[in-house]
Amino acid sequence: FTKVKNTGLYDKHLSMYKISENLSTQNYELGRMMAFPSGWLENSSIWLHMSYKFYLELLKSGFHSVFWREAKDGMVCFMDPNVYGRSPIEAASFIVSSSFPDVEMHGSSFEVR
Repeated sequence: FTKVKNTGLYDKHLSMYKISENLSTQNYELGRMMAFPSGWLENSSIWLHMSYKFYLELLKSGFHSVFWREAKDGMVCFMDPNVYGRSPIEAASFIVSSSFPDVEMHGSSFEVR
């Protein structure tokens, strides 16, 4: 847990976990994820289903107090709807991370269609 939190996967501004670090230094052969700016979709954004899997593993590993500390910032039910951009009972696929160029979008949720 501590090792992951000390990497570029942890978004310190939002206190959440990103799907990847910024991919700008990677080869375009990686595919469509290279088309997005950092913080959007597959390039360094926060995918809720992956974050929830990480939180579940914290519980399975016996890190109950760590789980609750992380969940208060990372689970939708605890988020500020004004930042999240919709009601917490509405589905979303990903959250714009703080590596996205537009600061106003940080923490906003979107549904991929």
